[in-house]
Amino acid sequence: MFNLNLKAVIYGVLTYVGLYFINILVAQWLSSATSPMAGGGTNYAYMFLSQLMGVIILLVPGFLAGRIATERGFAHGAVTGAIGTLLTALAALIVALFRSRGIPISGTLFFWLIMNSMLCGFGGMAAERKQ
Repeated sequence: MFNLNLKAVIYGVLTYVGLYFINILVAQWLSSATSPMAGGGTNYAYMFLSQLMGVIILLVPGFLAGRIATERGFAHGAVTGAIGTLLTALAALIVALFRSRGIPISGTLFFWLIMNSMLCGFGGMAAERKQ
């Protein structure tokens, strides 16, 4: 078993959650009626920005965790992705309960947990310092 650098994981998770909520706010603004991106039909610029932000949310926190840890970047990034995914799912559940809506957690949570962990892990692997 190896030791995790808790500082790396905590900073990575905070970055993950922060970027996630920024994405929610930006997506809400871009889809609102006052946004220059709002309009009829398919908005390819909005779809592109949404996908780009999704990639950034997954790679940057893993990269940050891997850079701080300096070794075993994939493991640090994967743990960051798993914790970040669980925290954002928990936040979505809490918001839905306060708004008296149905529970937004679906059966695909395990799939997204694995996928987000792997993508954050790849970000962490890219940040490893070669010695």
